[in-house]
Amino acid sequence: AFFQRMGLVLSVMFAIWISIELDLNDADSLYEANAVFIAVQLFFLAYWIFEVVVRLVALRRKTDPAVLGDAFLTSLLLLASFVPVGSSTTLRLASSICKIAQLGRLGRLCCAVPELEIIVKGLAHAMRSTFFCVVLLLVVVYMF
Repeated sequence: AFFQRMGLVLSVMFAIWISIELDLNDADSLYEANAVFIAVQLFFLAYWIFEVVVRLVALRRKTDPAVLGDAFLTSLLLLASFVPVGSSTTLRLASSICKIAQLGRLGRLCCAVPELEIIVKGLAHAMRSTFFCVVLLLVVVYMF
């Protein structure tokens, strides 16, 4: 129970950190960043690697989708941290996508807090209604 709570707390802290890093870090790669950004990035990377290794060792069935998903997200974080992007726009975009994909860890939060899952489902239904209203408006504008 403590291990799961710690993972949820660090997932939320990591989401907050990503927003801070995207706002304040102007460096192209981790090698050029300020020491604070490097230290925090390495802390989260070390924790996620530790968590994946512990979960893989503890499970008998190594093909658990949750563990494989976390291992994939950890490998994305490792890739975004240590691959120098330089001036390549494609690599810079890929690095940003890897960082944003890390927010997939917040999916565990929906499972831990059922009320949040209800809110997310309500938002999905509202987006569906909004989509059809926009399509109807586009059809009306196109016709006239």
